Amino acid sequence: MSTHYERNKEKYAANQRAFHAANPGYSTRLNNRRREELQAQVYEHYGSYCSCCKEDNLLFLSIDHVNNDGFSDLTDKGYRVSGSALYRKIIKLDFPDSYQVLCMNCNFGKMRNKGMCPHSCNVVKSVV
Repeated sequence: MSTHYERNKEKYAANQRAFHAANPGYSTRLNNRRREELQAQVYEHYGSYCSCCKEDNLLFLSIDHVNNDGFSDLTDKGYRVSGSALYRKIIKLDFPDSYQVLCMNCNFGKMRNKGMCPHSCNVVKSVV
């Protein structure tokens, strides 16, 4: 027994091609909007500012693994979870305490300083 879709598969594919030809960039805009909505939901829950330095410009913010265990945050296929997939995962897990919002400076500083942001400890600043 075949379904209506299976009998008309080529017609559906042709309609999809025609739609995307007439609306270039549609999928990209849709995906960007969905990612921004997920991101806003996650950031709103965690405070929409850096947990360390209080930076609140969304262009500088990122999600951080509180326990420095981002390397173990993998998909079933072994890929790193990031972007929309990470936001969906956080929402699905009901916003666990193992994540926080950090600005990129604090996030990179934490990564390069053995898991501790340079703002939160007495680190001697050196010029290289």
